[in-house]
Amino acid sequence: MSLALVLPNRDTSELEAALAKALPDTRIQVWPEITQPESVIFAVAWKQPPDVWSSMPKLQAVMSYGAGVDFLLTDPSLPESVQVGRFVDPGLARQIAGYVLGAVLYELRDFKRYAHDQRRRRWNPASTPVSAQIGILGLGEVGRSVARHFVELGFSVIGWRARQQPVENVEVVTGTSGLLHVARNSDYLVAALPATEATRGVIDKEVFRAMRARAVLINVGRGETVVDTDLIEALENGRPRGALLDVFTREPLPEEHPFWHHPNIRITPHVAGLTDPAAAASAVVSAYTAVVTGGRMPNAVSRDRGY
Repeated sequence: MSLALVLPNRDTSELEAALAKALPDTRIQVWPEITQPESVIFAVAWKQPPDVWSSMPKLQAVMSYGAGVDFLLTDPSLPESVQVGRFVDPGLARQIAGYVLGAVLYELRDFKRYAHDQRRRRWNPASTPVSAQIGILGLGEVGRSVARHFVELGFSVIGWRARQQPVENVEVVTGTSGLLHVARNSDYLVAALPATEATRGVIDKEVFRAMRARAVLINVGRGETVVDTDLIEALENGRPRGALLDVFTREPLPEEHPFWHHPNIRITPHVAGLTDPAAAASAVVSAYTAVVTGGRMPNAVSRDRGY
C-alpha cells in the first residue's frame, strides 16, 4: 500500500517528513515521481494534472489539500467509487476570517487616508464609522468563522446558506429571496461559497443590482461563484463600489484579464488562508487510517451536493 501526494508546484518536503514519521510502514510517493501507481490506495491532491487517476486502479480515497473539492468532483478520470474528502482545519478558517476582518477594518477605519496624511505630515482626525452590516454567503466552516469574528467585535451579521440551520448571533436566510435580502442589507458582502452546481455563477447581475451603492464584495470562497463580466459591468455602474478578490475561475489569473487593471478591484493571489503542513499531516493520517481500516474518512463530501 502507498499514499500519493499530487500537489503540483508545491514544496511537499515538510508534509512528506511528517507523514513518514506518522506512517512508517506506508510508502509515500510524490507526483510526478510516482513509480508504483498500482499500489496507491489514498491520495492528497490540489488541482491535479489531467487524467492522473487513471493509472491508480486501487485508489480508494482522495483528500483535498484545501477546503475546496470542486477540482476533484469535476475530474472525469476520478471514479465515482472513490471517496472524496476535504481538509478541515479551524486554523485555516481563522486565517481567512482574519484576512476578511483586516480588509474591512482597514477600509472602515480609513487607514489608507491616514497613511496619506502621514506622508504629508498632516494631523487630520476624522469621524469614521466603527461598525457596518456584514453579509456572508456560505456558512460552512469558513463562513461561520468569519461571522464569529465580526460578531465578537459587535458587528451585525446576516448570512445565506443552502439549508436553514441556525448560527449563533447571525440572521440566517435561504433561497433566492434570502440571497437578495443579504445583498440588499450588506455594507460588505463576503462570499465564502464552495463551487457546486448550485453556486456557480450565483453572484451575478441580479445580486449586484440588489447591493448597496456603497457596498464592497469580498470573495474568499471560489472564483466560479462570481460572474466576472457581470461584476465589471456592475462596478462601472457604481453598484457595488468595489471588490476584493482572493480567488478566481482561472488561477493564476491570466495576464490579459481585466481584473488586473480595474481601478475598483483589489487582487490577492489566493492567500487568504494557507494550509499548514503540520495540520494537514495530522488530517491526512486520520483520513488515511480510516480508509485502510475499511471506514469512511472524516470530512468526506457528498458528490450530489458538492460539499
